[in-house]
Amino acid sequence: MTKTSSGQETAFLRIIRRILKANRPHSPLAIARGAYWFLCTRFFGQPCLKYLDVALDYRCNMKCEHCFAIYSLRTQNGHRLTVEQYRTIAKDAFAVGCLHVNLQGGEPLLMADLEDYVCAFQPDRCHLSVTTNGYLFTTEWAKRLKKSGVRQIVFSLDSLDEKEHDRFRGLLGAYTRVMEGIRIAREMRFAVTVNVTVSHASLKEKNQRDLFAWLHQERIPYNPILACAVGGWSGQPSLMVTPEDVAFVNSLCTEGCAQRDVHASWVHQGCSATAEQAYITPYGDVIPCPFIQISLGNLHKERLGVIWRRAIQQGLFGRYHPRCWVAEEEGFVKELKNLYSHYSHLPVPSDSSEGREFLVRFWGKKN
Repeated sequence: MTKTSSGQETAFLRIIRRILKANRPHSPLAIARGAYWFLCTRFFGQPCLKYLDVALDYRCNMKCEHCFAIYSLRTQNGHRLTVEQYRTIAKDAFAVGCLHVNLQGGEPLLMADLEDYVCAFQPDRCHLSVTTNGYLFTTEWAKRLKKSGVRQIVFSLDSLDEKEHDRFRGLLGAYTRVMEGIRIAREMRFAVTVNVTVSHASLKEKNQRDLFAWLHQERIPYNPILACAVGGWSGQPSLMVTPEDVAFVNSLCTEGCAQRDVHASWVHQGCSATAEQAYITPYGDVIPCPFIQISLGNLHKERLGVIWRRAIQQGLFGRYHPRCWVAEEEGFVKELKNLYSHYSHLPVPSDSSEGREFLVRFWGKKN
């Protein structure tokens, strides 16, 4: 079975493979929850928020060229969520089917108390991963995260050329440290995944093609992150991929190591932002994905289940667009940039006149 043959079956089998390969097996409860929600979603049409991206803090030790967290400069007018609030968020997330929680930043390893946040999400009830640029990932950190219940480490690596990776990440030594981090994580028997940022330009470079070949050779799963003309790349649509580029990236997915987000949905293939996954900012806003800065509600004011169910019931989401909105739809990106320009702080409230109009225009219809 290829990665593109069935979004439902492929996503389910991927979870089973993670369970079988895990050095620390998932608990019977986590396995039972996965089976229950898969059946409910596939055969009974019950909505399931199966994946939750949680940005704990936007602080970072790098200055990546494409960084979407540049938005944090416009959102720090609120209060960060506390560990106690994350415990409540986890409870609500599990109630609506959450099976995979990914903790990210910024750079989460800058947080000395990261294990407290890991424990807040009860790793025995879900698959818990941490996304890092790898610079700070040491044997000591690996031991701490393993002990706290983290099963997967997601590293950011964009080129096999040391100078190119360091330039892109804005920090000398970034390449050496991330490669060492990958080695440590594999030796410690974590599930290891690599995020690779790809653009129209980078896909033509030998160094990135060599990276794909190396990842396949090492059997390291990786996620090609398509360039989005937002954040640090705002106003640079020439970096966005072409249909030919997408065809090439999709061909990588048929070989068994690459996996795009649009292939991970349980119901239909395509963008499942809010339908099956959501992103939480450090300040409590629930948004469709880190690139679409439109708040569906704030967790300082409402519970996650209330916010997510409202978004589903409104019919503005729950659609499965065949392409990534912010990487493959230039018209969408232009309109999004125009929407952002009207606000001094992001994200844009979805109940504002501009936010509502934008959502109705793009999601208030069948795709």
